[in-house]
Amino acid sequence: MRRFTLVSGRFAITDFFDNNTYSHDPQRQFMNWALMSNGAWDYPSDVRGYSVGSVQELTMGAWSVRSAVVLEPTEANGPTYDTRIAKNRGLVAEAETRYKPMGTRARCACWAF
Repeated sequence: MRRFTLVSGRFAITDFFDNNTYSHDPQRQFMNWALMSNGAWDYPSDVRGYSVGSVQELTMGAWSVRSAVVLEPTEANGPTYDTRIAKNRGLVAEAETRYKPMGTRARCACWAF
């Protein structure tokens, strides 16, 4: 599988990044709110958890890289965005490799910052 995907608009950035298998989506998985999203990753979002921007993803066989450039709210988790993208913006990057230990498909996110 080889593809390049570009998504622009308003979206939840956690739909594309930091997909923890055991504790990512509180609607469908284990309800541990402390681990719902990575506690060390304060991702850019508004009061409802959405971001406005663009996500780019390149998938080449067993690995993928993705990045995003999104607007930041004018205040922490505020409802309005700062449109001065040259001054204030959220940058996110992640690399992923997929492998099969003992015949089972696994996923390893290498880094996100």
